[in-house]
Formats: sequence, structure tokens, C-alpha cells
Amino acid sequence: MPTAWSVRTRLELNRIPVLPLEGMRALPEPVEFDAGIYFLWDGDELLYIGKSRDVLGRKTYQDLVNKNGVFHESPTAKFIPYDAITCLVVQNGWYADQRLDGQLQNLERIYIATYEPPYNIGYINGFT
Repeated sequence: MPTAWSVRTRLELNRIPVLPLEGMRALPEPVEFDAGIYFLWDGDELLYIGKSRDVLGRKTYQDLVNKNGVFHESPTAKFIPYDAITCLVVQNGWYADQRLDGQLQNLERIYIATYEPPYNIGYINGFT
């Protein structure tokens, strides 16, 4: 059942197109200087959606932290047992457009609201 946050977010951001799961799974892995939305997978199951100005750097950080059994620094930190990462690239290159952070935030919010991945549960409950 969709949460109130998910419903509000989808109404607010309904102008942004969202890929189907198959399309997200078929996206490439991130490369150096990719900024965008990334998806962590366990087989065909979508586990987590995140955003970063440097997705490859974020992946390296997550891999390192996952070895220690946590995902990120928060009271609800969890290990994410992912086996693949794909990336919806918004921008690539050393220079970042000033509008990039807003674009990434909106994209992340609409994807999380649409798919409600299990490891984004704090975000779904309204924590950003």
C-alpha cells in the first residue's frame, strides 16, 4: 500500500517520466564523473535508490561501508546485500551544472515514491 508521502510526491512530481523496472535494470553501471540516480539490485529485486554527483565514488564508499556491515551513518543504518548497480546518468563530466542538485533530488524522490524500495524506508516515511 502506498504511503501518504509516496502519494504526495507522485502528485507533486508527476511531470517527471519514470522508467519501468526493466528499463532501470538495463541501464549501464556508473563510470567516472557520472552524476545521477543509481539503483542497487539483488538479482531482479530493486533494493535501494540513491543520488550522487559522483555515483562511482558513492559506490566505492558503499562497498567499503558494506564490508563493515552498515550502509550509511544514520540510526537506521543497514547492510545492503546488492549484487549489481545501474545508473540513470543526468550529467557526466568534472563540471557540475548549478541546477544539478535540484534535478537529482527531484528524480530520486519520484523514483523512490514510485517503487518504494525496502532500503529507502526512512525516506518513504518522510525523512530526507
